[in-house]
Amino acid sequence: MCLQTNVVVLHVIQVAPAQNSPESQLLGKPILTLPTLAKNASPFHQIVKGHPPFLNFHGTKDPLVPHNQSLILHQKLISYGNSSTLISVKERGHSMPKSFTGKWVLPFLDYHFHKTGKEFPNREIKIMDP
Repeated sequence: MCLQTNVVVLHVIQVAPAQNSPESQLLGKPILTLPTLAKNASPFHQIVKGHPPFLNFHGTKDPLVPHNQSLILHQKLISYGNSSTLISVKERGHSMPKSFTGKWVLPFLDYHFHKTGKEFPNREIKIMDP
């Protein structure tokens, strides 16, 4: 669940009834009635320089969280000098294949914890669903 930007409010207004949206369920009340709490719960509004490296996966056809929200979060992380790799999976929904653990997650952790393997780029990587 991600409350990333003001885009969430637009998503709630345009796509889901506010009282039934996942964001509203997380906060316990309709999101539009709790703007300060929604902002405080939003990862987007917590970004500062010095965050640990981010590895984010997002399907371009995600029905729950608009793909654009991950792009916005990724761009803000980089703009603050943080390391962020966004894996955008074309035509994929909300869940990722188990094969991504070995292909992406373990190498990412090996590089950042053990300095082995190749560096992950600060960019969006676009791939097709395997």
